[in-house]
Amino acid sequence: MNYPIRSKKNLISLNKTEETDQNWLITFTDFLTLLLVFFIMFYMMTKSDKKILNDEKNKEASAILETNKGSNIEKVIENLNKSIKSLNLDSTVSVITVNNEIVVILKEKILFNPADARLLNDSYQSLNLLAEIIRKHEDFLVEIEGHTDNIPIQNKLYPSNWELSIARAISVLRYFTEFEGIDASRFSVKGNADNKPIADNNSEHRHSNRRVEIRLKSKT
Repeated sequence: MNYPIRSKKNLISLNKTEETDQNWLITFTDFLTLLLVFFIMFYMMTKSDKKILNDEKNKEASAILETNKGSNIEKVIENLNKSIKSLNLDSTVSVITVNNEIVVILKEKILFNPADARLLNDSYQSLNLLAEIIRKHEDFLVEIEGHTDNIPIQNKLYPSNWELSIARAISVLRYFTEFEGIDASRFSVKGNADNKPIADNNSEHRHSNRRVEIRLKSKT
């Protein structure tokens, strides 16, 4: 059988065609690789930009919340002080702020007899005022702290100032939960005895340390 004989010229032409095809294939593959790299880089840059944008938005939102929180606290304090003054309670009830908490300080004489933890009838007006605030602002958690002076106490009911201070805090708690019907899960109580004075424990200023503090703190 006779096979066609390729001339040298034809062989050279065929080799050149094959080489051209291979070069084209390599060039196209490189192009696809570069395109893939470009899309990966573009995706990463877009993702990074979105993260930065989201972080900025979160910061702005947090700043707005903090501003609103501060404004709300100031408004509550303003309303409290107006009510305290209108009810002539400003000699026995005061309001301060500590670390974004509203602290209402009630002196002993408006709440209790000396060395006793039973609420006086005179206490109901001020406690009712606070109950209205607590009920209105459901985002507030409430901590009730009992405090005494440094004069030792020892009787059957209260062997020390520790028992007296916690018993007084519990009496105020029970007023809010049992008489005013406020959810008990919002409250906590603490007895500090004479360990956190706000005045010197001498005869002139000792009475200021006998007090109950009601701390209102936002949940958020």
